[in-house]
Formats: sequence, structure tokens, C-alpha cells
Amino acid sequence: MTSRIPCRKAVPATLDFWVELVGMHSLWTLRPFAKPAAQSAKVSAGVAKSVKYGTKITQNANIGTKVVNTAATGAKVAQTAKIGAVAAKTARTGKLVQTAARAAQNARSGAKLAKTAKNVAPIARSGGKTMKAVNSLTSTAKLTKGAKSLAMSGDVGTAIKPVVSPFIVKALYGVTYAYVSIDVLYSGYAVRQAGGEARDAARAMAQTMCFQGLASFALPGVIVHTQIHFAEKMFATVKSLKPYRKYGPTVAGLACIPLLPTLVDTPAEYLVATVFDVVWPSAFADSQA
Repeated sequence: MTSRIPCRKAVPATLDFWVELVGMHSLWTLRPFAKPAAQSAKVSAGVAKSVKYGTKITQNANIGTKVVNTAATGAKVAQTAKIGAVAAKTARTGKLVQTAARAAQNARSGAKLAKTAKNVAPIARSGGKTMKAVNSLTSTAKLTKGAKSLAMSGDVGTAIKPVVSPFIVKALYGVTYAYVSIDVLYSGYAVRQAGGEARDAARAMAQTMCFQGLASFALPGVIVHTQIHFAEKMFATVKSLKPYRKYGPTVAGLACIPLLPTLVDTPAEYLVATVFDVVWPSAFADSQA
């Protein structure tokens, strides 16, 4: 005897069957569309891959742009460095030009100094001659000052004439004459050594002779003779001085001799110089004044 499956249990099996059948039918129905979908998926995958490659290309392009920008920056840096090198070279050239200008200025200064030295050389030679003249005249002055006491020998002879032999008096006069002669000759020699001409030397000798004639002979002789003459009268007149009448006038004459350089030399020198400047002017004497 055949057993039957209850209907409530068979329906689910039937439904599963039909559901499976419908699903297979749907798949079979959609089969024509599966291939385009797969292709579309492949295309989408290719597009995605292309997009990925495009992104990489874009990134590489950006990197290339950066490289290009870096290269451009490097070019600018190189150009700037070149400009800096040119500027440095120009600066060195400017320094050289400045140094050359300074050298030229120093050269001009040197030329001016050389010209000044050339102009100063005659002045220096003239100064040397002037210094030589001054030294010569200074030596003359020292000689005259040191030997001035010899010129007073005649005054001493005049003062002691009443109490000594004539030989001693003449010897003292001879010393004075010798001193005056040497002083006159030396004054002319000093002028010649100082660069003066023969005319200037002759003028100096004549002026010295006139000065010595006044300062060593005429004025001292008058003063000493006058002093002795008044002393003789005083010692002869005053009774208390009569015992000293022999040596008193001599002592009085000797006492005034130390005052003679102060009383006689300066006025005589001024008088003779003034007269010679008028009667016998000399440019050399004026330059030595």
C-alpha cells in the first residue's frame, strides 16, 4: 500500500523547487546582459587603472614641474652668481681705478714736492751762504769782543805815560795798532768768506777802520787825556793831595778805562754805520743786518 506525503509538508519542497527554478530562469534570462556588465566592469577596472596611472602621471608631471622650477631657480641662481662675479670684478676694477687715482695724486704731489725742492734749492744755497756769513760775522764779533782789551793797551799807555819809560808806552801803542790792523783785515776776509764781493769787503774794511779810529784811538784818547789833565790840576791845587801828585793822575786815568767800552763803542758804532749807509750803501751789508 502506497503512503502519501501530507500536503503541508510537500508545499515547502515545491516552493523551494520553484524558487530555484525561477532563479535559474532569471540567470538564464540575464545571461545576455552579464557579458556587457563584465566588460563594463573590465572597462571600469581599466578606467580605474588608467585613472591611477593618470594620477601617477600627474604626480610625475608635478614633480617634473618642480624639477623645472628648481632648474629655473638654479638658472637664476647661476645668473645671479654670474652677476655677482661681474660685480666683484667691477669692484676690483673700481679699487684698481681708485688705487690708480691715488697713485696719480701721489705722483702729482711728488712732482709738486720735487718742484718745490727745486725752488727751495737756491734758497737753501742762499741760506747756506747766509749761515756762512753769519758764522763768519759771529766769529768776527767774538774775535773783536775777546781782543777788545788789546785795543785798550794804548789807553793804558796814555794813562801810565807820566810814570813809565817811553819804550813801554810805545809798545802798548803798538799792541793797539796791531789789534786795529788785524780787525780791519779780518772784517774784509769775513765778508769775502760770506759770499760778498771785493767792493763789499772794501766797504767793510773802511767801516771797521773808521769805527776803530773813533772807538780805539780818538774818543778814548780824548777821554783819558782829559781825565789825566784834570787830575794833574786837582792834585797840584789841593794841598792834601800834593804827596800823590806823581801817581794820582795815572790812577785816575786807569780808573776810567773800564768805562770806555760802554761810553764809546755803542755810540761810535751807531754813528759810523749811519754815515756809511748814507755815503756808501751796500745791498750785502743790508742783507746781513
